[in-house]
Amino acid sequence: MIRTPPVGPVSRHQLMQRLGSGEAALDALPDLVLRGGAGTVQVAPIEVAERELARAGELGARHIFSD
Repeated sequence: MIRTPPVGPVSRHQLMQRLGSGEAALDALPDLVLRGGAGTVQVAPIEVAERELARAGELGARHIFSD
């Protein structure tokens, strides 16, 4: 979700708090963005996150999540 414009860290956190899960937030995101006046939203494909996680592992890095 964080890789989906216009979602940043603050809006991601607010969505998670309001909707209770990442899945619910992703489901609601297109409608919320449209109602907010930002037009349509293109949710980043899961492959983007999978590649990022794999590459981080290859480099010996790790993600730190706030959830």
